[in-house]
Amino acid sequence: AFVPALELARQRLISDRRSEPRVGERVPYVIVYGSPGLPLIELVRRPEDVLSNPSLRLNGTYYITKQILPALNRAFSLMGVDVYQWYSELPRVQRPSVIPCPEDPSSRKGTIGQYFTSMHCPICENLTNDGICKECQKS
Repeated sequence: AFVPALELARQRLISDRRSEPRVGERVPYVIVYGSPGLPLIELVRRPEDVLSNPSLRLNGTYYITKQILPALNRAFSLMGVDVYQWYSELPRVQRPSVIPCPEDPSSRKGTIGQYFTSMHCPICENLTNDGICKECQKS
C-alpha cells in the first residue's frame, strides 16, 4: 500500500527518534517529478525539501490527474461533460527552460533540463531563437 505520510515519518525517525508523529497528526508531503519508471513512493518529499532545493519541482501532472480532474469530473458529469476527455485533448505547451549563469556556483546543481532551452515558441510552436516568436509578440 502506498502511504506517503508513513514513508516520511520513517525517514524522520531515522534522523531523529523523537520526531515520531503523534496519533492523528497530519504529515505534510508533496509529489515531485522524477525519473520515468520510478515508484511513486520515491517521489514523496517534505514541502521544506522542495522549497530548499531548486532542482525539485512539484509534479503538476500528478496533482491535475489525481486531485483536480476527479473533483471536476464529479461536478461536470452532472451536465454531461467528460473532463478527462477534455484534458486529454488540451494542447501541451513546452515552456522554455532557463539556462543558469555559470558564474553563480549555486546554479550548477540541478537537472540536465536546466542547461537546454526550447527552440520552439511556447504559444504557436514555430521555431524561434527569441523564446516567443515575433508573430506572437505582435499579437
